[in-house]
Amino acid sequence: MDELEILGALAGAPMEVLRALRARVSPGLGKGRVVREGPALVPLPFRDSRRGTLFYLGEALVYEVWLRFPDKGVEGYGATLGPDRERARALAILDAALALGLEREALERAARDALKAREEEDRRLWSWVESTRLEVETL
Repeated sequence: MDELEILGALAGAPMEVLRALRARVSPGLGKGRVVREGPALVPLPFRDSRRGTLFYLGEALVYEVWLRFPDKGVEGYGATLGPDRERARALAILDAALALGLEREALERAARDALKAREEEDRRLWSWVESTRLEVETL
């Protein structure tokens, strides 16, 4: 998995997992400085399937954190959908840790576990949806 895939998977991990990973990598990063932190709006692009033109459906509220670790010469960025400050901060710290190669195996293992849990949850949801399907011919 590359860094972006790891962070994408970790974005959906339970907060307890992110807290534990953050605590594990933080000593190796040193003191960080906030470059930018706060809510932001990002455009939601959509491509018209008929004409192929791009237009924007609207905007989504995100919370973003951009950290700089000057002692290590690395930066980290995290963003979450909605106002989840703690998750965005944890993702920014983990992004910086990945850039330095800190605890990469542990981060990748946690990302794989998060993906597996998400796939299982999706499987359960689609199984439930399938059970509600009606056969039109029998009506």
